[in-house]
Amino acid sequence: MVEEEFKEGEDAIGTHFEEHEEVIRLIAELVEMARMDSGGAENNHSNNNDYHQAFVVQRRIRVLLERYQEQPQLLDAHLENMTNAIVIPIREIISTANSTFISKETTASIIPAVRALFYVLNVVCSVRGWKTVVSFLPHDPSDLEPLLSFLARVPIQPIYWDVRYVLLLWLSLVVMVPFDLAVIDSSFASLSLIDTIVQQGTYFLAFAGKEYQGASILLTRVLTRRDTVNSHLPRFLSYCTTEALKVHLELSSINIFLLRGILHALCSIYKFGPRNLLLPTLSGVVDLCSQLSEGPAARSNSLVKKLICKLSQRVGLCFLKPKLAAWRYQRGSRSLAANLAKVTISNSKNQLPPAQGGIAVAIEDVDEDNDVPEEIESIIQLMLNGLRDKDTIVRWSAAKGVGRISARLPQEFATEVVASVINLFYEDILPSVDPSSSLLNLTAVSDSTWHGACLAVAELARRGLLMPEWLEKVVPCVSNALLFDQRRGVHSIGSHVRDAANYVCWSFFRAYDPALLVPHISMLSQRLIVSATLDREVNVRRAASAAFQEGVGRLGGSGEFGAVPNGIDVVTIADYFSVGNRTTSIREVAVTLSKYVEYRSDIILHVSQVLTIHWDKSMRVLASQALYKLSFVDLDFVLTNVLPYLISKVHSPDLIVRHGTCLALGEICLAWSQIRGGSSSNLNETDGNQAKTQTHTINPVWWNKDEHEKFIKLPSILPGIIRERPIPQLSLPPGILLVNGKLAIHNIEFDLFINSWWKLVHSTLEHRDESVQAVASKAAASLMEYCWPSSSWSVDVSLLKRAKESAKLSNFIDVLCKKLTFPRTVLLINDNGTVVKGPQIHDIVKQHITSGGAAIVDRFPRRGYAQVAGLLSASVRHVYGSRVVQCLIDLVNSVEGGGEDAEGRRNAVTSIVGIYQREVDYGGKDAIQQIISRELFLESLDALFVGLEDYSSDSRGDVGSWIREVCFGAWPILIQLFKGVVDASGTAYLCPETKARAIGQLLRQSLEKIDRVRESAGVALMTVIRLNDVDLGISNVARETIKHSLAENTNWLNTADVYPKMVKLLEINEFREDLLVGLVVSVGGISESLVRYSTSSLIEFVNSLPLESESIVSGETLTLQSFFGNFVELFSKPQYIKDRISVALIEVTDVLIGCGAIAKIAGDGEKWIGAVTKLSDVIKKEVFKCRDVKKLLAAIKVFIGLATIPGAPANSIRDKALVQLVIYLTHAYPRVRRASSEGLYIALTTGSDEIVEKYVDVMDEIEEVLLATDWDLPVAQLKGSRAKLAEFLCVKLPAVATK
Repeated sequence: MVEEEFKEGEDAIGTHFEEHEEVIRLIAELVEMARMDSGGAENNHSNNNDYHQAFVVQRRIRVLLERYQEQPQLLDAHLENMTNAIVIPIREIISTANSTFISKETTASIIPAVRALFYVLNVVCSVRGWKTVVSFLPHDPSDLEPLLSFLARVPIQPIYWDVRYVLLLWLSLVVMVPFDLAVIDSSFASLSLIDTIVQQGTYFLAFAGKEYQGASILLTRVLTRRDTVNSHLPRFLSYCTTEALKVHLELSSINIFLLRGILHALCSIYKFGPRNLLLPTLSGVVDLCSQLSEGPAARSNSLVKKLICKLSQRVGLCFLKPKLAAWRYQRGSRSLAANLAKVTISNSKNQLPPAQGGIAVAIEDVDEDNDVPEEIESIIQLMLNGLRDKDTIVRWSAAKGVGRISARLPQEFATEVVASVINLFYEDILPSVDPSSSLLNLTAVSDSTWHGACLAVAELARRGLLMPEWLEKVVPCVSNALLFDQRRGVHSIGSHVRDAANYVCWSFFRAYDPALLVPHISMLSQRLIVSATLDREVNVRRAASAAFQEGVGRLGGSGEFGAVPNGIDVVTIADYFSVGNRTTSIREVAVTLSKYVEYRSDIILHVSQVLTIHWDKSMRVLASQALYKLSFVDLDFVLTNVLPYLISKVHSPDLIVRHGTCLALGEICLAWSQIRGGSSSNLNETDGNQAKTQTHTINPVWWNKDEHEKFIKLPSILPGIIRERPIPQLSLPPGILLVNGKLAIHNIEFDLFINSWWKLVHSTLEHRDESVQAVASKAAASLMEYCWPSSSWSVDVSLLKRAKESAKLSNFIDVLCKKLTFPRTVLLINDNGTVVKGPQIHDIVKQHITSGGAAIVDRFPRRGYAQVAGLLSASVRHVYGSRVVQCLIDLVNSVEGGGEDAEGRRNAVTSIVGIYQREVDYGGKDAIQQIISRELFLESLDALFVGLEDYSSDSRGDVGSWIREVCFGAWPILIQLFKGVVDASGTAYLCPETKARAIGQLLRQSLEKIDRVRESAGVALMTVIRLNDVDLGISNVARETIKHSLAENTNWLNTADVYPKMVKLLEINEFREDLLVGLVVSVGGISESLVRYSTSSLIEFVNSLPLESESIVSGETLTLQSFFGNFVELFSKPQYIKDRISVALIEVTDVLIGCGAIAKIAGDGEKWIGAVTKLSDVIKKEVFKCRDVKKLLAAIKVFIGLATIPGAPANSIRDKALVQLVIYLTHAYPRVRRASSEGLYIALTTGSDEIVEKYVDVMDEIEEVLLATDWDLPVAQLKGSRAKLAEFLCVKLPAVATK
């Protein structure tokens, strides 16, 4: 709950510690609670409320401090105040506990009181770092013994780990006093103070929590003191070696923590301990590391493995003198401004700037000892093995170890180390399987080895240990690492290698003089651009962008000697933010950078050879889209280098390769044809961040002979893919169809392949995957445009004649209409002509499917063909448009027979609108009259109204909502399209009454329960209302009321915003019924927020209505009585007597009773009692012989409310309600009987004064029967109790019908 105050993603960037005062105040509260709880023995046990309050406060402090996790330096100004506010009270409590000589058990009871303070101090250490925080802790020598004593008394339960950790850190500071610790040893025990500290620290090394870290720091600082190093350090090292070997021999899940703590302590000691005292122990530790690295602990625990690697590194550094080698490469000036100035001067003189620093000459001291201990070789081998390790933390530690140790080695030894690191890149390299590819065959190499090698090379370069002569051999390896990617099943690995390779490039640019990198800058910059724009992972793209930016800053970007080619322009385009989005980076940034010749070929080749066969489908799609744009940049290169390569991959056995290849071929062909047709691509010269492609109208351009012979083999092999390598229907690549579509539309003479293409399209339209069907529909549309084309803006008679006489088109339309037809009744006919009935039908169906036939009613083909029906070409629409529309209308209307095929009916609605829209866009509003008659159009509108009422549901939920949504979106389109369209007699296609009816439906759906549907209806409604130049068939008052009530900023997804506004529209008389129905359904919903806001809005509106109109003119003001009359009329309309609406109507009736509206109406006299009586009768009729428990329980609530209506005129209503409640006492369902008995009791005991006075004499007997009877008993045993109640209540039960 505390965390909710800071939402995820909240901007935590600031300039100061804003919550300083609040944190100090919260700390003061914790201190006060700690002092109260530790005040004495009588206060040792605080109540649960105090502990809960302390928990809430400390969690609040943690949330406030963790906001500064990425900017901890902002806490520094207030760190001392915060630390003192926590530590001083802790110090006082510890001092009091030690001065009163209380028992260990009593001290243990104080620990929970002060634990909250230790918790907060640990949070501060976590955020700012323990090294910074410890410096603010008190370090008075008098605190040493109290702290040590208090630490010994802390319970060993894991919950107190933070107390122990902070105390160990505090002790590590106090033991640094500048005099002998024996001086402050006041104990008379057998163990000295130093021995006690060492014993305590050693004890906590085996703990599973962070205590081992604090113990390691404490032991290091104690054992490296001048007064303890000789006496205690060798003994402790011997203990560590012995215990580590024991764990090595007998590893368990418990002693592994001891090994971890020992290794951590040894790493700390060999980092800070005196070298002259540690030298005699080094050989033994090297042997220990060698044994542990081969043992089970290192194989099973990556942290132990990392500590072994780190300890080996520290031991190796102790072997060598702490002196940097004089032979290392030193660049010289690291000033960015100075480097840029040198490059500018050199460019002005058109000469190469001289290299700076020692390149290959090692100037060593004469008296330098070049002897290297033999153990160093073993340590280096451990480091090299660590570079191959499977865990990143081990590889990173090994890389740093290689760099640090090499910096102290003589040049000849360091050269061998560098050579060993570089050789890691060449392990397991196989010959390339594709001679045309520029990439190495890295299928057998280890990603861990390459990652470790990259990290090591970066460390060596940063430290000046990778001499410039090695660059010739290292740079090709690094350039290959920039594109490292290994396929592993349905995914790939290698992002960590690419990220590390970017780090290597960054290190090169910082470490070497520009003159040394000139021979390699072209290769590195090209690969960095490919990585920065075309990599799948955002962290890799941004790392490559940062490395490239570093190179431009260090080497210059003017395009002359020693500079990155076009560096400044590229950095401006491919910045941190532009490469952050994958789609933008691949489709826009990479295309924009391809206008620079230096990067063009690498970008195009990487897209075509790598991304088109990427394991991620989205990457293949992006690659094809990028190739489309790149074709406009350099079509000759694409046709010469890319197209032949892709054609050769079409027959690949790998489904992914075939899919990506087909996608890419389709996009290239589309771009090629558009370029030949006069289309061009204009890269925006003023804005380098975007590459915009503008295409124009394509004119018919035939391929010349050379192009035809070069290209004709591509379409001929596409259908062969299906024949030679059968692809499962579920995995049929949509790219094949995309190629079909994008080839067919561009006037290629492919008549030899049309039949096979149509066969492919037909089979894929019946696919189960909607995305495949969608692409197949586009392909079919392209084929229709090719086979039966149409002129640009008018109907060509010759083209129409060609379409009419085409047998192929007639056959296609027959198939389409057959697939769209949904048979309402399925009859199986035997060979003898008789209808199959009974069990025989199941056998025939089973035999039909088993023999390879399709199911009798297959919904998947219907969905696919319903999509393609909306994409008919102009010629096909003019010839067969009315027939197709009629089939679509029949499909939408087939609610009873096709309710389960919601997707098919949804696609049919979309296609109806698509046909109208495409025809109007093609030939204008006059053209629609030629293919669609007014009668057929009105039928389609009726189908839309049917779709608006579709509430079909299945196991997926309300699937009818899909149909309703597309119907919502259809009305704004149709109202605009058919504005002013009339038939031959001058009658408008779309009359105002139909528009008004559509607005009413949209208003009703704007109160829908489902948020997504409500939003779609609301947006469509406001689009229609804002059509100012269209007669909507509604009054101006209604139009303006809707427009002003539903502002543009209405959040349709927020029920709190929608329902208060929509309820006010009930005042519009012409739409009151639609709004009432929509509101009723929402009030009877199941969502808590939906019911709350819809119900509260309705109650508030009803209570604001006057009982009677005071206006002389009838109907001017909505009154409660007229509202009630409209509500009761809903029960009498057949279209609303459905369980979905009728149950909601009954529940809303209970709401109206609960808010007092019906009581107010009934109290108005005999005039409105009849309306309330009618309401009671219709509800009684609705639940007569009902088996729906939900509806029965809702009706019982209504009868309870009616039985409690006050006033003498309501006597008859109360009596009828009591009769119904008594009747339900013997209902077949026990739940209904219980609800009825409870309702009777409530009505009689809390009802009106009239009912209480009427039954006051027999109330005791009634209560006894109601409360003493077990209403879960069989109905036969309850009839006597019901008869007694009927007698007491003076109600007459209906006579039981006799058979």
